Amino acid sequence: MKPMSETETKPKKWGCFHYLIIAAICFAILCYVVWSCLFRSIPLRISKETTYITEPLDATGKWVDYFRAMELKLSPPEMKTDDNGVRILTRALGFGLENPSPEFVKIYYEKLDLDPSVPPTHFFLEPEEYFKRAQTYKPDLYEAQKMKMYDRYVAKALDEFRNNTILDEEEIERLIQEWESGQSSSEIEEETEYIDPEVLKLLPLQMRHDLMLNGPELPQDYAAWQPDSHVDLQFYTKPWTVEENPLMGDWLHDCSPALDLIAEAVQKPAFAFPWVRLRDDDKFVMLAMLMPDVQAVRSYARGFSARANSRIAQGDFDGAFEDIITCFRLGRRAGHHGTTVGALVGLAIEGIANVIDFQFPGEKQPTAEQLRRFLDEIDNLVPRVKPELFLETERFALLETTQSTMRSVNDASEALADLAGWNPPNAIYALSFVGINWNVVFKHLNEQCDQKLDETWDGDYFRRSDARVFLKLLTLDSRSEIVAKFGGFWFLSSTDAAIEAINRIECMTRLKRLTLATLIYEKEHATLPPTFTVDADGKPLHSWRVLVLPYLGEDAKKLYDQIRLDEPWDSEHNTQFHTTTLDVFQCPSANKQKQVDGGTHYTVVVGNETAFGADGQGRSSDDFKKNMILISERKDAICWMRPDEEISQTDAEFALNKTLSGLGSFHTGGISAAMKAGGVRFISDAINAD
Repeated sequence: MKPMSETETKPKKWGCFHYLIIAAICFAILCYVVWSCLFRSIPLRISKETTYITEPLDATGKWVDYFRAMELKLSPPEMKTDDNGVRILTRALGFGLENPSPEFVKIYYEKLDLDPSVPPTHFFLEPEEYFKRAQTYKPDLYEAQKMKMYDRYVAKALDEFRNNTILDEEEIERLIQEWESGQSSSEIEEETEYIDPEVLKLLPLQMRHDLMLNGPELPQDYAAWQPDSHVDLQFYTKPWTVEENPLMGDWLHDCSPALDLIAEAVQKPAFAFPWVRLRDDDKFVMLAMLMPDVQAVRSYARGFSARANSRIAQGDFDGAFEDIITCFRLGRRAGHHGTTVGALVGLAIEGIANVIDFQFPGEKQPTAEQLRRFLDEIDNLVPRVKPELFLETERFALLETTQSTMRSVNDASEALADLAGWNPPNAIYALSFVGINWNVVFKHLNEQCDQKLDETWDGDYFRRSDARVFLKLLTLDSRSEIVAKFGGFWFLSSTDAAIEAINRIECMTRLKRLTLATLIYEKEHATLPPTFTVDADGKPLHSWRVLVLPYLGEDAKKLYDQIRLDEPWDSEHNTQFHTTTLDVFQCPSANKQKQVDGGTHYTVVVGNETAFGADGQGRSSDDFKKNMILISERKDAICWMRPDEEISQTDAEFALNKTLSGLGSFHTGGISAAMKAGGVRFISDAINAD
């Protein structure tokens, strides 16, 4: 054998190709490591720490069935019996949505154990809708009604024209006569469009602005006038008679049986609405859930409001108060639907009940005994929904939506179909394709829900965040945390409005109770309570709040019996009660911001044109206007027993929420105010100061 040469035995050198292969392998390994650490989605593990609940699961056993869990939580044993008021109303009035899908109705009726083929036994339309349909079905009555409404509209429009124009009286009357003679209002407006600039200079800025934009206006012609926007002003907010509103006599006849049935149903042990999804494997189902039944309750409440005002006009205060109480009951029941929307609808219905006035000058006024029964009914209403209930539903909806997003990402064939049916947070959806640790997402979502419950949630996270937030998108866990923050912000922010709405309605209800107590005092003493009593030397003794204690329940009456009325409010004996906190004198929103033991944010206004007079002494029942403020809010708290620190008329007239010495509140956008006529309403702080 021929020996190998030295060059033949020497190993061959690696070329560029070999190094490229090694580099490619290393790069692939590096990419895999980077992908595994930074961009590989980690699937969800079902546990109490992540999914919050571990059962029930869906039919596949892979996913938590949040819809079913919430349905089980909110469905009482009476759901399919006549102890459930919703079942009674569905059978009598049908489904609360026009033209619903047959599939939806079938499931809804099954959950109430009802047959959808059986027609409703009662008829109900709220007054505004009844009025619109009467144009077709009862044209003669519709025209008679429209003519009477037009007469009221003309009277109001002419008053506004006389009071809101800079023209002299002679010119005003000339234009009105021309209008009455048949000249169109547009032709008259052309005559009055020009206003002398020299005259404008003499007017306040706001008046100049209004006149230059609008000019004086006369009523529209009957043929062009449409009454739709004026219906609620007559039927829902003031007493009315059938003589003034002939069509409404038919409405009372046709719809009162349904209202009577609703009044019975709302007092049943349960008032539970079925939860409906069309398919058990639906995704995003809690996000897209329909709630037409809850919205129908608002329509019923408007019907009770209209009938209560009719009964007030007749002097039937027992019937009117029962309708108002039924309104309150509907609001409380709707609020327990379990969702934020249900809570807001319930609060809106309570607002409808709160605003109804019932005491007007003249012979037809409620007695002290009727007011007492009304106040007792308010005190014994079922509790209002607690935020914990709809926050729990929001948690389930948030987790269900996130789980559905994850399922859509994992199943690309269904992703486009899901996107066609809803509008998910695009950022979450996009980041899901980059890579997410779903366990981190769910853990942080639950943490935010817990923080929301204990009021430590940071809702301003994204508003305060800077560019460094985007650096967190580079790592898997921090990116997952951002996804959770975004999801929490998207869902939980809306609950802030619901919680404040609860506080605002509770504030209005407390003012309602104080108003009723004050009016009962007035019935028994022929005058409103003085803002303070005085001793023999004319020094203030006690506040009006002390004087109305006997009408505010047993606890308040026991406190009243302990106070020495013949001693000053700050005597050694009476001082011990200064820090006693009675809920009826507390505004929940104010206490949340600025807690003061024994402090109150409820006040009256004293002055020549107020319900209490410049000397603080209550006026008689015949000496007031129905729209006069009786009790309202202030921003700075004072001791509830203090008799000498009410709001002066001068400070009250300045503006709302502008100074601590004037009227103000911790509510967003205005204050709650109780009126002398008995209603309580929310007054916007944008209202004209005059």
